[in-house]
Amino acid sequence: MHLLQIWIMPDQQGLKPGFAQQHFDDLNGKPRLMASNDERDGSISIHADVDLCASKLNADAHVDLRLQKKRGIWVQVVKGLVTVNDQPLESGDGLALAELDNLAITALENSEFLLFDMALYLGPRELEPRHRAGLPASRAVGLH
Repeated sequence: MHLLQIWIMPDQQGLKPGFAQQHFDDLNGKPRLMASNDERDGSISIHADVDLCASKLNADAHVDLRLQKKRGIWVQVVKGLVTVNDQPLESGDGLALAELDNLAITALENSEFLLFDMALYLGPRELEPRHRAGLPASRAVGLH
């Protein structure tokens, strides 16, 4: 079991910090939406333009995802060893991606990861593609 504390900047000022806990069983094989701003698919509600997904992949499993325009992606490896668009990542590593059409994740061993799909802006000003938003990690790499 892993406990991760994740802080996400809200889309409104003055909100009190919140806490939610929920168990998700169906994490094998593809990313499962866990938190969103609209509670779709049984996800936890957050006050930010972020979709937080989690997934477990068995060794040699592969998932391809289509990405939306003007969105940034942060992949955080919780356990195992994966490649994300051919970039190797291990437990504790994070990877920021932006302005991509597709995301390819392959597990090189049994692995768990989080996937943050977020708007490419911080506050009222939009970021240029060279800027990256993400969470601190033991090793972070930015690609676009």
